[in-house]
Amino acid sequence: PWNWETFPEYLDALEGLPRTVDVATHVPHGAVRAYVLGEREKPGAVPTDEDVEQMSKIVEDGLKAGALGFSTSRTILHRSVDGELVPGTTATKEELIGIGRAMGRAGHGVFEMASDLQPEWKEFEWMGDLSRETGMPVTFAALQSIAKAFPLDEQIAQMRAENAKGANIVAQIALRGNGIVMAWRGTVHPFISHPSWTTIAELPWEDQYAKLKDPAFKAQLLSEKPMV
Repeated sequence: PWNWETFPEYLDALEGLPRTVDVATHVPHGAVRAYVLGEREKPGAVPTDEDVEQMSKIVEDGLKAGALGFSTSRTILHRSVDGELVPGTTATKEELIGIGRAMGRAGHGVFEMASDLQPEWKEFEWMGDLSRETGMPVTFAALQSIAKAFPLDEQIAQMRAENAKGANIVAQIALRGNGIVMAWRGTVHPFISHPSWTTIAELPWEDQYAKLKDPAFKAQLLSEKPMV
């Protein structure tokens, strides 16, 4: 039943559920950001200082109630059912460090992140600063992917460079390949970055379907290479 609103109340609800294995939780950035910003939440939205303070308090309370840490997504691959980037994807360094400091006040926690590691975001720089300031471990999803701006070996090299300066950044390495459900009407499919697809990407499905049935459009789509 939906009988909770705050994260401590959510943990109480989990406690009351029957289970055969133990569970652990992170406070999710997306839910916290959407809760605080409300209708203002959208890709590129910059929260006020008061917003960051409120988000930080929610995260701090969640950790004190029993959460293991905090998680955020900064990859364009994670989207809502409407195709929008999930809340937090475009968060600024100031927002992330503000939340991280709240975790430091709580006295424990892991700061977890999935990111495309775009160079202009300087992810390793702020992860290192946050870890050194708070003493917390910061972990990121390290993998070889076309969505990543850096190859895996460079990700590890940048992590080690920050750790050599006193940070505690830990790479999460997948032990097996992950699966993705692809569909024309899903968030990802093999032609999503082909030039021809981008010309119809925003059309209603009925119009997209008509174009896909067009032999000329199909031939053009199959002849192209992805733009990324």
